[in-house]
Amino acid sequence: MKAAETMHERLQSKIQTAQAGDLAQLVTERDQHFIFTLKPGDKFQSHLGIVTHDNLIGLPWGSRVTSHLGKLFALLQPQLDDLLRDLPRQTQIMYPKDIGYVLITLGVGPGSIVLEAGTGSGALTTALAYMVGSQGQVISYERKENFSQMAQENLKRYRLDQRVQFKCQDLAEGVPERRLRPADKMVGHTGFLIFSRKMVDFSEIKQTK
Repeated sequence: MKAAETMHERLQSKIQTAQAGDLAQLVTERDQHFIFTLKPGDKFQSHLGIVTHDNLIGLPWGSRVTSHLGKLFALLQPQLDDLLRDLPRQTQIMYPKDIGYVLITLGVGPGSIVLEAGTGSGALTTALAYMVGSQGQVISYERKENFSQMAQENLKRYRLDQRVQFKCQDLAEGVPERRLRPADKMVGHTGFLIFSRKMVDFSEIKQTK
């Protein structure tokens, strides 16, 4: 696998077995979820026992595995919903229901360019980066450096950081790096209040008879 390969591309990969460097998810019979990166020599440890990563690498996704205590797990690839719920956070985050509304309202898809006001811990940023694909870009503004840093670490964990341009500054100061196209999108949120719009500047649209 190339280092630049993203989590989205890994989820869409034709490889049907768990590989070193993949994000893996162990799910219990009681629907408990544990997400971690597979690393040779490492161990997954919980109150349900120990499972060595070496025993998981090379297994087909969907395999059943047991810990040293005999507890049963299913080995699965985490989906976007799983990643968002597992996201380390210091702030209130947006959840899949609200994120879905934003994505549908704006029509975010491969090749989209999205301006995000308020990176926070990076939940919406993750979903946006996942959806815009390798040809799109997310420009994400956050005033607080510690929030921006955590979001960057979260996106790196999912290998989506190359699709995001992080800006640690107040969006109210303007967007000096580029002029956005009418087809571009903008979304802002505080965790509770959300607004989204297409970046249309009517002063630049020529009227036709």
